[in-house]
Amino acid sequence: MLTGQSGDGDVHGDDGPHGSGLADVQALQRRPAAQTHAVDRPAVGPSNFQALRDRIGINPTQLRQGRFLDEARETADPLRLMRLLGITPHTAIHYVRTAYPERFTIDPTQA
Repeated sequence: MLTGQSGDGDVHGDDGPHGSGLADVQALQRRPAAQTHAVDRPAVGPSNFQALRDRIGINPTQLRQGRFLDEARETADPLRLMRLLGITPHTAIHYVRTAYPERFTIDPTQA
């Protein structure tokens, strides 16, 4: 059960700063939307991406391809890439093969 706020603005429950779990979540869900914290930053839009592209010198396609390749290097699992990134099996295998070319070399005795 929620007991109130401490001096640091955090809500604490009977069993410490982490609360009682379900009761805390239910209390947060009942809180009116007006009590959420506003962020004083501009919304993300095309101009933000254009400014980013001008600063770092890559376009959105290259940024997307870089993310795919980074994920492939991290997981090396085409199925995970497909689920995480929403890509086709062919594309997932392409990125895993690019990230780990030594795993996909053709054995001359099998060719």
